[in-house]
Amino acid sequence: MKIYKYRLSDFSDEAYSYWYGLLHTEKKLRVDGYRSADDKRRSVCAHMLAVRGISEHTGLSFDEVRLAEDENGKPFCKNANAFFSISHADDMVVCAVSNEPVGIDVEKPRSIKLSVTRRVCTPMELEYVFGYSPAEDDFKKAADEAQSRRFFEIWVKKEAFGKREGTGIAYNMKETELMHIPCFYEDGYVFAVC
Repeated sequence: MKIYKYRLSDFSDEAYSYWYGLLHTEKKLRVDGYRSADDKRRSVCAHMLAVRGISEHTGLSFDEVRLAEDENGKPFCKNANAFFSISHADDMVVCAVSNEPVGIDVEKPRSIKLSVTRRVCTPMELEYVFGYSPAEDDFKKAADEAQSRRFFEIWVKKEAFGKREGTGIAYNMKETELMHIPCFYEDGYVFAVC
């Protein structure tokens, strides 16, 4: 498995035009439908990372790589034995390419309300986020910086797992313990791959 990352701020107008030109018609229509210029750039940049990664992994040229989505919206390579997953947050775009199903997620930790934790965390994960076994009143508070950081460590694991499994976040997160999946930090972003 190999991880590719790219800063959106480094994605030049020339690079955007080139990679946009390689998109198939349906993908171009989806990109054109985004309201935000940054969302358009993130989508094209993510596509670029996937194509570059699959090209390096398989030996196909950029224009030979054919990407599509399954019925659940999970992207896949139509013409090569390569699995990939993409994610983006703020200025960071990431892609993992592998010989087997893979999921990746990236987030920039930010302030959260602790009530969100009970919708996605197992009891062990709740203890990790809070730093102790939380009482009912604890869920009514805003998270401090350390709690927010620990929550996003859990969240990227949950997202990466869902991407690998092809379910996205449509699985019972509260009953899926993922503390064993490693995560890492770089430049203020937290990543997980599984």
